[in-house]
Amino acid sequence: MLKDSFPSPENMDLAARLAVERAATESVHAAIAGGYAMQHYGSPRLTKDVDLIANGPPPFPITGPLTIGGHTTQGPGGVKVDWILRNDDYTPLYEEALANAVTTPDGLPIISPDYLAAMKFATRESKHEGDVVWLIQNELLNLHTTRRIIHRLVGGRFAVDEFNLLVAEAEWKKSAGLGW
Repeated sequence: MLKDSFPSPENMDLAARLAVERAATESVHAAIAGGYAMQHYGSPRLTKDVDLIANGPPPFPITGPLTIGGHTTQGPGGVKVDWILRNDDYTPLYEEALANAVTTPDGLPIISPDYLAAMKFATRESKHEGDVVWLIQNELLNLHTTRRIIHRLVGGRFAVDEFNLLVAEAEWKKSAGLGW
């Protein structure tokens, strides 16, 4: 695989599936997050890696640290797998998201849209904000549930107010036919 190319969908799926299965043999729970989760929900945004939230060590050799906590690893087919193990103020958000993971139709554990939106919202990065807008516009969120998660685990009333501004912007863009 070329350094800047996107892995094939088959290799992405294989890397995610093997990581989850191998981790489970060690009693480690993991679920798909990040851009690969967005793709499972139908987002057109491409990603070059598989992000997994976990509660234990990765099943693949570690190639480096993640700044948010955890490790980069290399899965089959050269797919970069980010093994996220938060150890900061957002640890409770990630632990609860993992505990409430759902299952894709093809059997992979995945972070639910409401928790995924809260995690992406918490980063305050434009790429992730665009993902939240996409989730809102495609009506994949229970906004009441997402607001409760953000209030409890991201930043209280202020964070909810900021999220509400993002919701209003997403809805305005949708009504104007602007998409995400």
